[in-house]
Amino acid sequence: MLSVCFWGCTSLQELISGMQASERRLLHLGLASTPCKSTLADANKRRPEAFFGELFHALYGLHQGVSPDSRKGMKGLLDKLHILDSTTISLFSDVMHGTGSYGINGRKKGGAKAHVVMRARDEGPCFIDITEGKRNDQHMLPLITLPKGSVIVFDMGYNNYGQWRTWDKQGVWWATRMKNGTVVNVLEDLFVPLSQKQAGVLSDQRVRLG
Repeated sequence: MLSVCFWGCTSLQELISGMQASERRLLHLGLASTPCKSTLADANKRRPEAFFGELFHALYGLHQGVSPDSRKGMKGLLDKLHILDSTTISLFSDVMHGTGSYGINGRKKGGAKAHVVMRARDEGPCFIDITEGKRNDQHMLPLITLPKGSVIVFDMGYNNYGQWRTWDKQGVWWATRMKNGTVVNVLEDLFVPLSQKQAGVLSDQRVRLG
């Protein structure tokens, strides 16, 4: 599957042809021969998507500390800043029968959804969770583990007061947009320096949500 991504293959047959052309290199991976197309198709059918998530996190934990993008400690804002967002991966209905949802026109939309957390300093994700496209975004927030002092930014689709309270207790800062109709009680208006106003800060307030 890594070869599919690297080579930009659009079919298993294309993958097999590319592997056959690179047969000598396969020996370095411990492959004595090129696998059959049916073998790969059966393996993909049996292997759950959770396998790829677990594989990613295992590899990330193994290599992140020695990668060129890794930084020791969290000194600047970019080292602390994490960005959370999701993207929908369109899939053919015969590949993943249980994913997606049906629109008004009766056609299936949205195969799978990838929730990705990326540290602003790095060029790769530090957390990935893949679910069916119709599942609510909030479910994966408790799965995210961040060091104390981290800052995480996300959109209003991840509106979850309970998780925000948990992050507060863990010393994790968060920033988001409020949904329409959110109850916000202002407890105190704080002073905003001129330099921050010039940078675009409209106000600084202590509030109670909900």
